[in-house]
Amino acid sequence: MSEDDALLRTVIDRPGDDTARLVYADWLDDRDDPRGPFLRAEVEWARTRNDNAPHALAANLDPLWVARVSRPPVGVCCDRFTFADCGPRQTPDSIDTAEALLGCTFPLPFRAFLLNYNAGKVVPLGDPPTEHEVALCEDASEFFPLDRIHNSERVADLLTLTEGIRALGFAPLDANGPRVPIERLLPLAATLLHTDIVFLGHID
Repeated sequence: MSEDDALLRTVIDRPGDDTARLVYADWLDDRDDPRGPFLRAEVEWARTRNDNAPHALAANLDPLWVARVSRPPVGVCCDRFTFADCGPRQTPDSIDTAEALLGCTFPLPFRAFLLNYNAGKVVPLGDPPTEHEVALCEDASEFFPLDRIHNSERVADLLTLTEGIRALGFAPLDANGPRVPIERLLPLAATLLHTDIVFLGHID
């Protein structure tokens, strides 16, 4: 792992710690890297959560990096909750392989999400968490990671679950329209008790 990757990983693993972000920004500034000013602006924005997210500074930066390092709604570096029991850490190559197997291209924010967390069970960061935070996390319950270790308490990983659903020809029903073509959808997450599945996709 490069020093750049290690600093990024520290930010992801400590998403609410501005010190980690500012240390990374200092390292970038020392190399005249334009990502440094963006990271400092992101820290300032996160203190107020106003409408002035640093989009302009991100215009010429790698959008995947921006998504990985930024807090919602700009990016996927979550500082209000986290993910436990995640799958094995992914690389861009492993995600490319998954896309090839599934015959699709993941949206950039989802790709960033897999690189940051590889999904897992949603848990609040509050200590102790409020009842509201717990309820919100239970509504989502669990996102499906790539290539996770299986046991009897878990549903299938994203690849296996997608392939299984496609093999069954299952398609969720839209009460106001035709059946949705399942080959265009990815099973993204399960709700509490795995009674429902949340799908990700685009329908023309």
